[in-house]
Amino acid sequence: GATEHHLCGGVQLTYKEVQAHYARQKPNYDYDRWSAYIIRKVDSTYYEKCWYDDTLTLGRKFDWVLEKKLGGIGIW
Repeated sequence: GATEHHLCGGVQLTYKEVQAHYARQKPNYDYDRWSAYIIRKVDSTYYEKCWYDDTLTLGRKFDWVLEKKLGGIGIW
């Protein structure tokens, strides 16, 4: 079977770096976690997967903070 390698797992990339590295990939969305991710096939047995936030996922998270009337949000 194919091996899935998490490129971003353990490696932090800026949003600019994600866009540069995966510019041609259309993001997938995990609506349970409100996160975007990209899967890139490296070869027949190796995949990279990168999770990140974009304007859609951050917007939803910010809306949730407002709905719950929380005092703020932390981003790292």
